Amino acid sequence: MQINRPLLYKLFLCITSSITLALAFPPHNYYPLLWIGFIPLIIALEDTSFRHAYIFGVVTGTIGVMGAYPWLAHVSRIYLELPVPVNYIVWIGYAFIHAQAMGLGALAYRYLQEKTRLHPVIIFPLSFVALWSLVPTLFFFNLANGTSSFTTALQPMEIFGTWGLDVIIILVNTLIYSILRYKKIHHNFAAMIPAAIIIIAWFTAGIFLFKGWKEDIASWQTKRIGIIQTHRPSSRYILGPARGFTSTYPLAMDMSLKLAPQKPDIVIWPEGNLYKYFEDLEVHEAFMKNINKLGAPLLFHDYPFDFKDGKTLFRNSSVMINGDGSYIGRYNKRFIVPFGEYIPFLDYDGKIARMFNVPPPIAPGDKPGVYEVSGMKIQTLICYEIQFTEFVAQSVGTNPAGRVITVQSNDGWYGTGGAVFQHNSSVALRAVEHRLPVVHVLNNGPSTVVLPDGNTIFMAPFWERGSWVIEMPYNDKKGGTFYTQHPGMTLMLVRFLFFTLLIYALKERILSVLPFTKKDATVEDAAGSLPPQPTDGGL
Repeated sequence: MQINRPLLYKLFLCITSSITLALAFPPHNYYPLLWIGFIPLIIALEDTSFRHAYIFGVVTGTIGVMGAYPWLAHVSRIYLELPVPVNYIVWIGYAFIHAQAMGLGALAYRYLQEKTRLHPVIIFPLSFVALWSLVPTLFFFNLANGTSSFTTALQPMEIFGTWGLDVIIILVNTLIYSILRYKKIHHNFAAMIPAAIIIIAWFTAGIFLFKGWKEDIASWQTKRIGIIQTHRPSSRYILGPARGFTSTYPLAMDMSLKLAPQKPDIVIWPEGNLYKYFEDLEVHEAFMKNINKLGAPLLFHDYPFDFKDGKTLFRNSSVMINGDGSYIGRYNKRFIVPFGEYIPFLDYDGKIARMFNVPPPIAPGDKPGVYEVSGMKIQTLICYEIQFTEFVAQSVGTNPAGRVITVQSNDGWYGTGGAVFQHNSSVALRAVEHRLPVVHVLNNGPSTVVLPDGNTIFMAPFWERGSWVIEMPYNDKKGGTFYTQHPGMTLMLVRFLFFTLLIYALKERILSVLPFTKKDATVEDAAGSLPPQPTDGGL
């Protein structure tokens, strides 16, 4: 059997891209690799067929996602209770589905390259960002998540958002590729100059913005943020109180009261425990009594239920109590996790749900939660919600000044793998996009506090129990950016440019199927079949 060496070489390049990109993401955090990781793939796409372009993209994406998300096999076994090797099949299957974004991006790049002859620095970033944003995925991450610790690169996101940084990352990859392969691709060198100018402008702005924000934050007052990391196990079933504690005096309450001498301005508990604050009067009264001892507002998490139209609606909620123990309000999680908190298209009253004893779905809330306590405006989010940039912008709203974004999470399902660090990477992105401090409190850690310049000023130990009071800079006049007010601008522009190029490339096919073009073609053909007509000069 003859070995196709060029094909094997290109597959090797795809695998090289996969490994490089996976190593750039948390928990490995070799983020410089992200700025060169696409280059082997772009080389593999040179002079290849459309079919092979799609295959190369899918191979790169599948291996890359498998390398970045090995924890999917763990969570499939622990949460979905799938046996080995079915959990590994889920891991590989999800990676293959997620990889369609990269496969379609590679296909679109090759097609536009063939039909428009435009420079790769134009086509490649538009193709990948547009299609990456359109292919639905369960655990969505931007390329920017892989470089969230590169604070200089983050700063212009206050205007262009995460998608803008994604474009810059791919543009850098493509420009370096174009320089390395200049003799091979025979493209106009002048087309690379605007790309270089855009990149230089991005990082120059990043340097000055970071310096300015760092100096500004140094002059702010501070707020004392109490963080409780209970480190309790995650379970699909209701867990009783920790050993030595009761439902009226849970572990988190004991840890909170020990912080009272430090006089926190607010104490925050993580997601993942059922306290029955709304259903059990004894619990309600005990919380009031103990929070009054604490003397600080408490933001805790619970799973209450509501009644609406004769149905019971189960909620995933953040609950705010004042320092005197009085109830302030409740935020019901709005962005519900598919398959984790509800199963799409499942009839919960049907035979299948009853047969497998499927638990009831979490019902989404319908409005943001903002609470004014201790001179701060607390903007509550729950777990999964922090990942979605436009959702957070919509939640922060039109009056963002003085807000502190809080996120309560329970990532114990994912074990000690990289999922929690990937989750935490979104915190820095949201902080810079909206120039607001973000406090992320996790059940098993590492809980973090990130400032509006993207700097992490506190990170708790991972997989440990603990309680801390953090001095967090705060300014009630600061917060909100151009991106906060126009979160869809960058992505809309990228998609518009991409589909404009695609329509241009497809214009001949589009014209060939339009009715009026067919009619014109028929007339022309008929005219062309007539014998030559005499002219005046021939008479």
